[in-house]
Amino acid sequence: MQTGFASFWDGKAFTKPIAEISPEKMHEYFDRYNIGWIIAHSEKSKRYFDQLNGVVCINEWKQLKFYQVQRLHSFFLAGAGELVARDANRLVFKAVLGDSITLKYHYLPGMQVTEGTIDPVFIGDDPNPFIQLRGASQNVILTYR
Repeated sequence: MQTGFASFWDGKAFTKPIAEISPEKMHEYFDRYNIGWIIAHSEKSKRYFDQLNGVVCINEWKQLKFYQVQRLHSFFLAGAGELVARDANRLVFKAVLGDSITLKYHYLPGMQVTEGTIDPVFIGDDPNPFIQLRGASQNVILTYR
């Protein structure tokens, strides 16, 4: 059952049949959603990922195949920094660089940042906005209430 835009289930990903997603678009999704691992059970999905460059099957168990996406991982779409702590209602970053930071987390009304402004920003075909920070210091605490 697909529950959100970035869901992956039974040969469907990002609300589309997986076979309709170009390799370039899939790699764009890998980057946007920080995807590093994939578990597939449907034959459609396994055929797709078996042929996709930059994705390696690392194990199989019964009908499941486990894949590793070979790419650098980051929590930033724009800017840079280090995520040092997280829990249900709080993210803590240090060494944040950039005038305008876009995080690989979705925005929710009620989010607050210790310094600067926080805004929703829509990227690609995702109907849910991501988090954009402006005027943030090098150490950022983002909370949700």
